[in-house]
Amino acid sequence: MLGLNILGIIDIDYNGNKEKILDIPVIGGTSTLSELDPKKVSVNVSIGDNLIRAKYFSIAKAKGFSILLYHQSDSYYFRVCHNQ
Repeated sequence: MLGLNILGIIDIDYNGNKEKILDIPVIGGTSTLSELDPKKVSVNVSIGDNLIRAKYFSIAKAKGFSILLYHQSDSYYFRVCHNQ
């Protein structure tokens, strides 16, 4: 997808269960951002609701992540991509 190596998805509604979204593994909830190195991964905030997307965009940016600009109108998750 877009020439990126997608490592996983951070789901804002993560409930601890092992799952996949669009055949990509969910690697955790938003607290997972604290476990990732912004120098090694970028995130894509794929949340349809503008207010919710802005909130999580700001959180990821404040943690130093590069943000990829792409979203779907009905999604509620982050994609975590390995920096090339």
